[in-house]
Amino acid sequence: MILTVKQSQRGFSLSIQGNVWNADKCSLYFPKHIWEPFSSKAALINELAYVTTMATPMILQHNHVEYTSGEPQFISLYNDCFEDAVPNLIEEIPDHDYSEIIDRFHSINKIFHGKQSQFSININPNNKRVLLPFSFGKDSLLTLATLVHLGYEVIPIIIDERVLPRGFAIKEKMIKKFFTEFKIKTYIVVNEIQLLSDYEVLKMPATRLYQVQVYFIYILVMLPFCEYFNAPTIAINNEYANSLDFYHRNGIVAPRCVMQSYNVTKKLKRMLKKMTKSKIQLINPIRGLGDFAIHYLLYTNFFTFVKFRISCHMELTKYKSWCHDCVRCAHAYLYLSAIGYDIKELQFKQDLLLPEYKHLYYVFSGFSNKDKYKNFVKTEELIAFSLLRLREKMHPLVKEYIKNYSKANRIKGMIKRILIIHRGYKHIIEKKTHFFYYKELKKFEEQLNRLLII
Repeated sequence: MILTVKQSQRGFSLSIQGNVWNADKCSLYFPKHIWEPFSSKAALINELAYVTTMATPMILQHNHVEYTSGEPQFISLYNDCFEDAVPNLIEEIPDHDYSEIIDRFHSINKIFHGKQSQFSININPNNKRVLLPFSFGKDSLLTLATLVHLGYEVIPIIIDERVLPRGFAIKEKMIKKFFTEFKIKTYIVVNEIQLLSDYEVLKMPATRLYQVQVYFIYILVMLPFCEYFNAPTIAINNEYANSLDFYHRNGIVAPRCVMQSYNVTKKLKRMLKKMTKSKIQLINPIRGLGDFAIHYLLYTNFFTFVKFRISCHMELTKYKSWCHDCVRCAHAYLYLSAIGYDIKELQFKQDLLLPEYKHLYYVFSGFSNKDKYKNFVKTEELIAFSLLRLREKMHPLVKEYIKNYSKANRIKGMIKRILIIHRGYKHIIEKKTHFFYYKELKKFEEQLNRLLII
């Protein structure tokens, strides 16, 4: 398989020639005025050409790949993260075997014919500017709203991966409304190359092997924007529970989402530090927050941003805001109901606390000492169900919860666990967000404790 990489006026293109499968050129491109002055085009293309196609030979089961671009400077990091993430990638794909995937990845012979290039990022840093890979999800909305509240100029970047046209059409409408309301301009990077890792496009069996590359792409495509806007900081938004151990099938214990875990974030920080000679730093303002706390902070402090929220995969659903059939929607419904919001005003069209949605909640499946992730999420759910009970919101699943947990005040000691902000913040922006969240969650904790006593 030969991957031909060519620089273009707005980014680069990539095409594939193979014995079994060929692809005409697909492009990854930026706004022209952002790309043209960027000083490290060749180096960035080498990195992106590899990470955007990491999964392609795996999905097509090719064991020999030749790139016309140069070898990426950080190929060892990309490969190590892929291996670490395999338990996550195969969790929902029963046909995938851990050892077979690892062996196949190691067996691929990769040759790079181009020159290896070093980065040379030129910025005159404006420490009030922050770049944000943006999705209109709750995490990125909370990060954006908090930073704006604290006086920072946030520049949101959306990546259109072309694989979800309906979802992106919704985002395009949101972008216009978002600017009208907040005067915050959102930029778009188009990544057609993602199509070459989509199993449906490749006409191959279902897989999630492409997911690792997405997180690298989110960071790397920020660099031309960093230079153009003299922005020395990139903010990602990975919540606390992603770092907790999850009991995967085949007895493998690993973080619930390796690529969004604290350990990988540290590796990405070191990568950026080396790549840019410490000119650009990576932060994660919501790293210490759980899902329940994020919902409270976003909806209580920044409700004007809430109407722009896109919760989940909207490609196949008939609804506008919620698919009503996934854990994300179920938790939003549960937590926001528990906090006290009128669920009808939040555009839910179904009661997600009916018996048919029981499978979307961990709390009904018991606890496990090995699975710290599920235990943490179950604790969040327990508190939410207890609050609904105290508010006399007797949905069918609340009644079932009451049968299993006799007294609401038994979970009083768990409140601190889900509202505490797990430490580790070092960057000045992270410290400021930590202080803001701490004050708000402390007030909420006091409210919950009073309610549980009544």
